[in-house]
Amino acid sequence: MPVQESFERIMDETLGYPQAERECAIRLVSSEPMEKFYRHPWFSRWNVSSDAYSTSWKIWLNQAIVAAAADHSARRQALDEQRERISRLSAVLEEAVNLFAEIEDAEGTAPILLPAELSSAFDLMDAAGTNSGIVGAQERAGYELYSLPLLLPIRRAEGVAHFIPSVAHMLSALSLSTELLDTQLADRKTIPWSYQSDQDIFESQKANDQRAYVRHFDRHMRFLRSEFRGSKAGEPAWRLPDSLLALQCKVALDLPELDGFVDRLRKHRLRVEDL
Repeated sequence: MPVQESFERIMDETLGYPQAERECAIRLVSSEPMEKFYRHPWFSRWNVSSDAYSTSWKIWLNQAIVAAAADHSARRQALDEQRERISRLSAVLEEAVNLFAEIEDAEGTAPILLPAELSSAFDLMDAAGTNSGIVGAQERAGYELYSLPLLLPIRRAEGVAHFIPSVAHMLSALSLSTELLDTQLADRKTIPWSYQSDQDIFESQKANDQRAYVRHFDRHMRFLRSEFRGSKAGEPAWRLPDSLLALQCKVALDLPELDGFVDRLRKHRLRVEDL
C-alpha cells in the first residue's frame, strides 16, 4: 500500500487529526473499489524514484482527504450574510449622500455652525487620528508623530491649484464604490472573490459537494505540481484521469453508485489552461 505510512500517521490519535479526515482516510485505504485505484498503471509515472514516488502519494492522500472533509456551509452562510450587509450599506450611504447635500444646501439659511469635520478632509482625519475612542494609543502616536507632519505641507497648500476632495466628495465616492460592489454581488459570476479557490466552491448557487471536491483537489494538486515527476506531453503528473478521480471522489465522499458519474465530474473539473 503506497500510502500506508501516511495513513498510520493520520490514524495516530495523539496527532489530533479531525474525525472526518480519519474516516475519509479509512475509506480511501480500505474500501474494495480503491484496490483497483492503487493498482492502476497510470500511477507508474510517479515511480521515477523512491523519494518522488513516496512524495507524490503523500500529497495525493492529504489532498484527497482535505477536499472531502472540508465543511463549506459556514462560509457559504457568511457569504450570503455579507452580501446582505453590503446591500444595506449601499442603501444607507446613498441616503447619507442625499442628506449631506441637503445639509450643505441649507447651510446658508439655517443658523447652525457646522463643525469643520463635515467639510474638510484634513479636519476629519485629525478627528479620527487623535480620538482615543476611535483609534488605539499606538495608532494615535503614529498619526501625530509621523503622518501629521507629512500632511501639514499639503494642507497649507490647499486651494484651487491644490484641490483636495471634501468630505462630501469622499462620501459620494464611498457610496459609488459600495453601489458598484453591491451590483457585482447580485450575480455570483461577477463576485470579486477573495481567492480563485473560493470561486470554485461558491460560484454555484447551491452547495455541490462533488464540484467542490474535484475543484479543490485539482487546484491544490496543481499548486504542488513541482513535487510530481513523470509528466508526459499534455498529461501532467499531478492531474488524475477523469475515471480515477471519479472513483476517488465517490469513495472519499462515501457516495453510492451513480450513473454517468465520470461524465458529471468531468464537467466540474478545472481545465489545465484555466489554472
